[in-house]
Amino acid sequence: MYRIKYKMLAMGLALLMCASVLIAAFLPEGGKAGGNMSAGTNDGGFSITEDDSLALADTSSAFDQSLTDIAPEVSGKQWLIVSLEGESLADRRGNKDLSEFAETGRGKSIERSLQNEQADFLDNLRSAGIPYELKYSYTMLTNAVAIRTDVKYAEKIATMRGVSSVNISEYYYAPQDEEVSNNANVWGTGIYKVDEEVANEYSKGMVAAVLDTGIDSSHEVFQVEPEEPSLSKEMVAERVFNGVNSGVQGLDPDVTADDVYYNSKIPFAYDYADKDTDVYPSYSAHGTHVAGIIAGSPVDNIVDQDGKPILDQNNEQMDFRGVAPQAQL
Repeated sequence: MYRIKYKMLAMGLALLMCASVLIAAFLPEGGKAGGNMSAGTNDGGFSITEDDSLALADTSSAFDQSLTDIAPEVSGKQWLIVSLEGESLADRRGNKDLSEFAETGRGKSIERSLQNEQADFLDNLRSAGIPYELKYSYTMLTNAVAIRTDVKYAEKIATMRGVSSVNISEYYYAPQDEEVSNNANVWGTGIYKVDEEVANEYSKGMVAAVLDTGIDSSHEVFQVEPEEPSLSKEMVAERVFNGVNSGVQGLDPDVTADDVYYNSKIPFAYDYADKDTDVYPSYSAHGTHVAGIIAGSPVDNIVDQDGKPILDQNNEQMDFRGVAPQAQL
C-alpha cells in the first residue's frame, strides 16, 4: 500500500516538472545569455524581461571628485603589460611545486607554447604597424609581455586576437621640488641634559638589546666596563648555548660563547643576516650610533668628522654620554 502511494507521488511530481518545462518554453524569450534578468508582472501575467537599466546607471556620485581627478591623462610612450589568454605555468602546475614543474618535460613544453603565443602576438603588432620595444616575457606566474609603445595604441592592442588585458606599468609622478627650512631645536628635548650621576646609578644592571646594522666594539664609548654587569660569559653560555637547536645554534651549530662574547660591555653580539659573528661590517655606522646613544660611556671634548669641536648652544665644547652608560649591550 505504501509503495503504491510513493509511486503515485513520484508520478505526480514528474508530471508537474514536465508541465513547468512546457510553460517556460512558451514564455517570451528572456534576452541574451548571461544578461541580467528580472521577473515581474505585466497586466496580471507573468513575464521574464532583460534588465538593461544597469548599463545606464550613473555611479560617479559614489566617488570623491578630488580622488578621480588626481591623475592627469597619460600620453606618449609608456611601458604596457599585455596579458594573453593562454594559461601560465602556475595555472597548469596543479599541486606540484612551481619551480620543479617548470623543469619537467611538460613544463618546458608549456613554456615553449606560451613563447610561441607571445611571438604570434608580437608578429600581429608588426603587421598592424604598431611600433614597440620588448622589455620582458613572462611565462611562470602569468602569460604576458612588457612592451614600450605609445598609449594611443592601447585600445587597439586590447582588441587584438589572443589579448586578455592591457595595463600601464611603471608610471610615476615626477616629484615637485619645494624649498624647505629646518628649524628644529633639539636643545629643548633634554637629550643633552643627562645627569651623569643619575644615569650611572639607574643604569646599573641593565641590559639593552639592539637589532641594527652592526656595532664597532672597538669604539671608545664601549671600552668602559659596567660596574655591576648583569650578564657574564658563563650566563651567556648557559642561556644561549643550552643544547637546544634554535636561535644562534640553529643558524650556526659551530659558534660558541667565546665567539659572541666581546667584553662585559657587549656580552653578546651576532650577525643574524650573514649568520656569522662579524658584527662590524662597513655599513655598521648606524648601529654603532644607536648603541652609543643608549649605553655609550662618557667621552669629553668630542669632535666632528673633520676634527672640529662640537659646540653647544652656549658655544661651549660638548661632552658625549649615553642615557644608560652602565648598561650592557
